[in-house]
Amino acid sequence: TMLDLSGNEVGRRGILALLMAFLACPDGTPKDLRLGLHGLESILKEEIPSLLQIPVCSMEKLFVTNELNRGGGPLDDESAFRIARSLMSNSSLAELRTLTGNLSEHGWKHFITLLCDTS
Repeated sequence: TMLDLSGNEVGRRGILALLMAFLACPDGTPKDLRLGLHGLESILKEEIPSLLQIPVCSMEKLFVTNELNRGGGPLDDESAFRIARSLMSNSSLAELRTLTGNLSEHGWKHFITLLCDTS
């Protein structure tokens, strides 16, 4: 299943409501989740990593964008660290797409370390 909210202003309360619904759903999370954060980049530091760590997370694709900030993406170094760390315990996510306008070389290292880990 796919849940595409990329053109909607969901907001922080909406994201939290979605997380609670995912936790209560016997089938876990949708396979494909698309979010437009509309200036709520802090969600990438807190709620998205939490979502990726829950045991019922069966998400295979996650696409996060910030439609209001066309010049740069919502992903920064701290978000990259938290998402990469949460993916260590997630075996279902196969595709993560986001705009990376604020991600430095240091931020990319978190994903490179994760991708190169063969354990």
